[in-house]
Amino acid sequence: MPTTKLENLPPEVLTAICTSFGDDRAGLLSISQVSKYLRAISVPVIFKHITIATSTGRRRPRRSSRRPTRDTRASLLRTIVTNPSIAAHVSNVYCPSSRGVVPSIDEEDMDFILQTASKFDVPIPELLRFGGADPALEGRRGWALSDDDMQRLVAVRAFFAELIIAHTPNIVTLDYSIGRYRNALEVLGMVQASSSFNRQPMFPVLRNVRLQLFGPGIFLRTLPAMAPNLQTLRIQGLTAPMETWHFDRVKDLRLTSSNFTGPELRTVLTGCPALTNFDYDYYSLRDERCAPQDVVDALGGFETQLEGLSLNFHFDTWTGRGQEPLPTDSNEPNSGLIVSLKHFTALVNLQLDSVCLWKDTGKESTGEDQESETEQIFINLLPRAVRNLRLTYKSPEPFEDALPALAHHLKDRCPELQQVHNKLLFDGPLSQDLLDRLRHVREQFVSLGVAFRFDVSRLNGCVYVNLDDGGLPVSIETMTEEEWILSELG
Repeated sequence: MPTTKLENLPPEVLTAICTSFGDDRAGLLSISQVSKYLRAISVPVIFKHITIATSTGRRRPRRSSRRPTRDTRASLLRTIVTNPSIAAHVSNVYCPSSRGVVPSIDEEDMDFILQTASKFDVPIPELLRFGGADPALEGRRGWALSDDDMQRLVAVRAFFAELIIAHTPNIVTLDYSIGRYRNALEVLGMVQASSSFNRQPMFPVLRNVRLQLFGPGIFLRTLPAMAPNLQTLRIQGLTAPMETWHFDRVKDLRLTSSNFTGPELRTVLTGCPALTNFDYDYYSLRDERCAPQDVVDALGGFETQLEGLSLNFHFDTWTGRGQEPLPTDSNEPNSGLIVSLKHFTALVNLQLDSVCLWKDTGKESTGEDQESETEQIFINLLPRAVRNLRLTYKSPEPFEDALPALAHHLKDRCPELQQVHNKLLFDGPLSQDLLDRLRHVREQFVSLGVAFRFDVSRLNGCVYVNLDDGGLPVSIETMTEEEWILSELG
């Protein structure tokens, strides 16, 4: 049987073989030593995605030495800095939050770290000055660490992460857990300002950034110049002040665990003039709060270009914890609930928390006026161009009237609607009567050519409710939640 030499295989075949190794980088690196040809094919695959982590992730035996495992970030730094051709292949970088203390660093690695840092005038973090971790921090985590101790640990993570990132010119995606660090992105700024760094902009092809920041937007003041072509920006924990916040080409902005006021949010949005998709998750304990209508008002300059909008509000945060909620009548000033989205003429993807629309009391309607208002909510609020509608409810009552009314007026109000996805966050009993009504509503939407889906989030999991005939148990009310879920899962 004739044999085929490795060198005779097409590059795309070898690339497919290398890619099939998945996350087994060690195995791929091992077989890459077979020939220079295979190594040339495998290196781009190995280094396309890199993770900058404290160590290999292997847990030390409980009674092992107090010295941590060797810090793999030091060897990764050496590889990236001394091999520009390898660094050029890095496309995606993931920097997770680290736990525990700083692993030990041998003398050779420390010499290289000192040499690299001094080249760009970057100071060495305190915990690295003497070649490793501070024994006083050994085994201490979380609440056992003071804020100063935590800052010392985070400084080491930022030092390695940002020094490595600075040497990856073709990075496209960055996922960086900065945490509550007082000097976020400081090392990157130092490298960029150094006379030894000649690449401008620093990240010319960086398109997607995800940050766990938990700090003010001023930390990101250097990012627009570093990544002028950034298009997707996702930040958790971003706070004011927001001076010098300006991303000309960002189209997709997602802010989670945010606590901006209306005027502050307007400043954020104004800094993204090309915005077409906005995802906002609001949670705040500040005295000054932001209501759903405040977000809509802040989006006032994007009526003709916004294509996607997702709003998630935690009820007891925007009305005030332990205080009486704001009035829900949209005609009353400062009610906070969304009045209308009809003026967003390009909006095709819409996801809303029901807290943005009505007061989720979990109680039945108190009168005909309230029922009438509920029926009119979707009819008066939804933009005409909407195609995909996702709704999250915290009680089953309000949407019982609103959804049938929407189906009845669909062709006149939302002729482009293709899908309605409902999610109920509710731990109470789901009656057979409720599910029968939902089945009827589903039939209304399906007859109009609209897909209809209904999920229930219970027991920390999402369960798809089968609304097809025969797909439900005879009685739901007599079943425990666990029995009900098991029956749904088959």
